[in-house]
Amino acid sequence: MFGDSAAEAKTLLQKGLKIIPKESKFYPRMVRLNDSFNRKIVQRQSRSGIVSYFKTDGKYGFIKCDDGKEYFFHISAFTIFLSEEIILSLTNRRVIFDLSKDAPMPDSQLPKAVNITFEEENSAK
Repeated sequence: MFGDSAAEAKTLLQKGLKIIPKESKFYPRMVRLNDSFNRKIVQRQSRSGIVSYFKTDGKYGFIKCDDGKEYFFHISAFTIFLSEEIILSLTNRRVIFDLSKDAPMPDSQLPKAVNITFEEENSAK
């Protein structure tokens, strides 16, 4: 449904959120645009699991899926902007995610999770 153009748009939105000062009048608009885009991305069948481990300084972790399988992820796989407070409390948070079509990361040998968001955001709709 969403191809490379969606991945490129997500990357550009994330870069915009990082480089635009939070005090800027454009920042709230970027956040709304990012959230709207992410709602559209998340409206498809995804897997569900819990962040079992997150390495704050490395910005990567693992999700244990409800079926018992584990998946590697990098912080950039989240479809929403994460504050420092949320980043510090990722472990044990319930998330939904898709599987990357890329090969597993060489150092983890686990499938990679992408398009990650918090499950409670999806179920509230």
